[in-house]
This record gives sequence, C-alpha cells and structure tokens, in this order.
Amino acid sequence: MLARLAATRLLEIRQALRLTPQASRSLSTALNYHIDTADNNPDLTWEFSAANKEKVKEILSHYPSNYKQSAVIPLLDLAQQQHGGWLPVSAMNAVAKVIEVAPIRVYEVATFYSMFNRSPVGKYHLLVCGTTPCMIRGSREIEDALLKHLGVKRNEVTKDGLFSVGEMECMGCCVNAPMITVADYSNGSEGYTYNYYEDLSPKRVVEIVEMLRKGEKPPHGTQNPKRIRCGPEGGNTTLHGEPKPPPSVRIFSHWNQSPLFQDFCLCSPQVHMRTWDKPDKHFLIPLEDGCIGSRPISKIVDLGTSPTRKVLPSFSTSPPLIPKEESISSEP
Repeated sequence: MLARLAATRLLEIRQALRLTPQASRSLSTALNYHIDTADNNPDLTWEFSAANKEKVKEILSHYPSNYKQSAVIPLLDLAQQQHGGWLPVSAMNAVAKVIEVAPIRVYEVATFYSMFNRSPVGKYHLLVCGTTPCMIRGSREIEDALLKHLGVKRNEVTKDGLFSVGEMECMGCCVNAPMITVADYSNGSEGYTYNYYEDLSPKRVVEIVEMLRKGEKPPHGTQNPKRIRCGPEGGNTTLHGEPKPPPSVRIFSHWNQSPLFQDFCLCSPQVHMRTWDKPDKHFLIPLEDGCIGSRPISKIVDLGTSPTRKVLPSFSTSPPLIPKEESISSEP
C-alpha cells in the first residue's frame, strides 16, 4: 500500500515538472524518463506485423545467436516504422522479448539516440541542431521562430498533425551553421527521409515550413545562394585548377617493399648513395626540395665510380632481391 502511494506521488511530481516551462536547452528531443499515458503504457498490446516478423528474422540472421542484443537498433527502427514514426514503451518491450534481454537494456538505447521518437511526431518532424557552433550562429532564434510560427511547444504536434519540433545534437554541418534536419514521414513511416537545411535564418526556416505545408520539396542543403554546398561564400579564391607537380624524380622501390639502396650517407644538404643493382656506381642527390621516399627530389648527379664523399657501412648484411627493371624512376 505504501509503495503504491509513493509511486502515485512520484507520478504526480513528474507530471507537475512536465508542465513547467522548459529550460532553454535539453539534451534530447523528449523527456529522458517515461510517463504512462492512454496511448503509451506497458499494458497496451504490441507486436510486430506478419510482414515485419519476416524482417525480424532477416535482421537477426546477421548476428550470432548468442549476440541477438546487437540487433536492438535495427529492430527499434523497424518498430518505429511500423508504429507511424514513434516508439511506445510497449514496442520497446516487444523488442526486448525478441532479443531476450531485460527491457531496461532497450530503454537505454531508445533514450540515448534522438532518432528514436518516444512520443508522437508530425509528418514533418523538425529537428534543430543545438550544439555549440549552431547555437553561436543563432539556432535558438531558429527554434523560437519555428515554435512561434507553428504555435506549439517543443515536442508537441500541431493540430493538423503535420509538424512537430524537437532538438538533435550535432549533425556534422558546423561549417554551414545554423541548420535543421527534417524527418519526412509524408510518404509513410517506412519511406521516411532525413533532409538537411543549412545556413538558415528565422525568415528562411518559416518559408521552408510553408513550402512543406503545400506539399512542395524545398531544396535541401545550404540555403545561402552565394555558397555551393560547404564552399566559401562567393566561390573559391584558391585551387581553381589541378595543381601541377614540380619537375622532379622520385626514388622508390615498388617490388616487395625492398629497399632500393645498398647504403647511403646523409650529407646535408645532399644524400650520397649506392644502389644494389649498380654497386659500382655512386649518386649524389641534392635535397633542396624533398627527401628520399616521401617528397620529390630535384635532381640526381651521377658521380660515376669515384665517390666524392665517404659512404656509411651498409645497413643490411645481405643484398635484397631486386627486379631487373628496378631503377630510378622519373614518375612524380
């Protein structure tokens, strides 16, 4: 009896907290705990459809039988698709039974990844990036413009069921901040797409919403007409063509990783060496614009059989096998 009263009181406290104004930043697109509602509680029956049960078997076939839990993410995604774009707790419990783990193991995954929606979402789920680069560039103003225009709070769905607004952490478009992604469920939850809209302003994000409302598909990517993808505004100022390599030769041995040189002496700014295939010949290589094995070398001076500098002892006790065609190549 006492435990039931305590649980009831805890539920009342959570519901009261849910009604309080949200902080300016949350770390997920929804609450990090579950509150039972009429359409989302563990007493509701949920199971995969007949067609999806076959997909479940196919997904599990990719994992060893003793590692079924590794399939938790694709199975949750399948469950979310079946349920219209969001995951009720009963669906999570069904996934836990399939992979034979405690339900908490599935909850941990579903609450960590913001692409799993644990409350109903609109046909267009607008996710505002809330990480530092986007925030510095005005993501809070983008979110405020969306909430005000749609007349909803974060994670609420508009009355027509078209739109909902949430937050997602860094989506890798920091150079084009601020940005949002639109989870597009207009073709059904099984055919959803994620589209990025970058270089946004409050005015432009409202225009995108109205285009989506009309059934139009706004061009995704940067919304700045002066940029191409993530290039600089106004176009490139350098690298307008293919770079030309300097006239040079490269010393290399491409056969079986064998060293080309019998021995050499680093005599800055020159390298003095002999090759295995021509042990009686000596070469002097200036190092003004390169070094052996990594950068181009300007030129090679054939010193013939009379070296001008003393050569260090060989680094190898026996010569490696060198192909007959092995030589100093002029390839860049």
